[in-house]
Amino acid sequence: MGESSAVSSAIGLAGLQVNTGLDVAPSENDMRRPERQTAQSRLHDLEESLCVRAIGIEHDFAASELVAVDLPDTRLMRPPPPEWLIERGLQKMNLVAVHTGGCWTVHKSSRCVGASQAQALDALRQQVPACTHCRPDTALGLLE
Repeated sequence: MGESSAVSSAIGLAGLQVNTGLDVAPSENDMRRPERQTAQSRLHDLEESLCVRAIGIEHDFAASELVAVDLPDTRLMRPPPPEWLIERGLQKMNLVAVHTGGCWTVHKSSRCVGASQAQALDALRQQVPACTHCRPDTALGLLE
């Protein structure tokens, strides 16, 4: 009877209310019956398992709140996107096109490299074609 009270109080501390009916001591005749004894031991094991799980969940929840508070906002740590992009061909030496930084055609392309305004102007002057969608030559003030 003392063990079930301790488990019940531990479960109550964990925030769960479980009424198992084990607070009443079983009679001598009930304890002699093996099926009654195994059912009660299973119930006791289940009660202990629930208590351990409830405490573990509370611990995990508290730890996740601490981690969420400690992490900085990664959006603030990212460098700004480049203003100009130069798209390279399959061979790294071939320049395919010049784009503005927000061009949707090369949004996630791995073949583009960031460029400064001077590099973009230089590429356009060396006859690298301007993107027909974002028109970097117009944005740079250089018309064909």
